[in-house]
Amino acid sequence: MSENHTRNSDSAPSSSGNLRVFLHNLAGMGIIAISIASGILALTSFISFSGGKTPVITRQPPADTGRAPVQEGQSLRETEPGDPFSAKKEEAVLTAAELENSCNQGTAGSCFKLGFWHYSRNIANASYKEADRYFTKACSLGNAKGCYLQVLNMENNLPPDYAPAENRITALKKSCDLGFLQGCDAAVRNLYHNGDYATAEVYASRQCPVTERSSESCLYLALLAPELGERVPERLKPLLETGCRKSRIPAACYAYAQDLPPEKIREKSAILKDLCLKTNDNKYCQASKLSITNREKQESKEAPDMDEACRRGDNAACLRLASFLENHSGHTASDRNKAADIYRDLCQKRDPDGCREHRRIQGNFGK
Repeated sequence: MSENHTRNSDSAPSSSGNLRVFLHNLAGMGIIAISIASGILALTSFISFSGGKTPVITRQPPADTGRAPVQEGQSLRETEPGDPFSAKKEEAVLTAAELENSCNQGTAGSCFKLGFWHYSRNIANASYKEADRYFTKACSLGNAKGCYLQVLNMENNLPPDYAPAENRITALKKSCDLGFLQGCDAAVRNLYHNGDYATAEVYASRQCPVTERSSESCLYLALLAPELGERVPERLKPLLETGCRKSRIPAACYAYAQDLPPEKIREKSAILKDLCLKTNDNKYCQASKLSITNREKQESKEAPDMDEACRRGDNAACLRLASFLENHSGHTASDRNKAADIYRDLCQKRDPDGCREHRRIQGNFGK
């Protein structure tokens, strides 16, 4: 009896321990089962929410044009981070094939997007000619940006004879008519350089209200005035100097110089001379010669007064006199030597302009 009691006592704790382990394992399996069921339920809900389609993961390309091309079936956001013409960010995701189908059905935005992918080299087998085809179609469907980029692509990436100038101007005018500011500026610029001043003025006037002074169209409105036999509007005159000094537009420099008052004849002559040297344009060169002639006539009359003012110690008058003596068309060796003496005397008086001219003339003539 004692032996049996002892055996039963030894086995009781073992049964109880096994039961606890079994219950613990069962609880663990239950938690795993619940987790798996929850995951399946979440996946089912997501697929149901997305219309039963496998979600497409979008990728945004780097800013540089050397990025990996888009392959058929891959997707990009409808609005690219590097797209300068995007009005807003959109979350819609379309593949190239979907865009092609949409474009064929007459969706202008899809045609533009495909054209932009080809233009920015962000699609497999990118082609500027394909970009032109899509931009042309987008333009025909009323996409203002498509009209503008159609011309930009022609000018930058296609042969000069790819399309006549009239086609480009027509596309730019349409871009402007559809309300795209850059298209308007480009239309005015092209019309001006194509010699259609009357139409250019119509588009420039429409684009340049009275209070606007920064638009490129306003600058060309100022440039058009002399071509049409009109005076440059006072409100636009500051744009001529800006267009000349900052943008280096020859037509702006010419118009600015021609509008200078008589007392600034030296500045006018210098600008026209520089235009002639840089462009070799007969129009500017003829104007430069005429300006030099007029300046010399004026300075010949003023020479006695400049000489007297110089004797009284007016350094500015001395500089003008020396420049006239050195550069007028009939100058002699005596005139040149006198100019050199004036520059030397000014330098001895520590006049910086006089010293600069003294050094220059010593280098030129070894004096």
